[in-house]
Amino acid sequence: MSSFWKKQLPDVFHCPVCQKHHQALHVRMLGSEEGTSLSHATCPSCQHSFLYVLKEQSEGTISVGMITDLLPDDVPHLLEDKVSLDDILALHAWLKHPSWKRDDWKISQKSETHPQVPIDKKRKISHNSDHI
Repeated sequence: MSSFWKKQLPDVFHCPVCQKHHQALHVRMLGSEEGTSLSHATCPSCQHSFLYVLKEQSEGTISVGMITDLLPDDVPHLLEDKVSLDDILALHAWLKHPSWKRDDWKISQKSETHPQVPIDKKRKISHNSDHI
């Protein structure tokens, strides 16, 4: 873990989902390059996960975070390949094909609410995470 990354982490974390403050959050650094780091954190109370980018600049440190359903091991895999023009054209061709438009994929017109996706609150945290 780089000294830049460790010194930029707050002593107390606030989970925006469950609103709890924690002295320790399960954090795993996924990579760093030229004063920028990417990390994955999991709240020990509600088990929601977050991706954080920390960028060191002359004026100070900028941090951007977002909630995610990704596990720490998913992120590096997603960063490997970029979306190509061929990928976009293949998706466009697939969307135009009628075979994917099945009735069971459609949301019922009678339903006033959108279906909710369940959140797996019992998801296990990776054992190779750094605990801070």
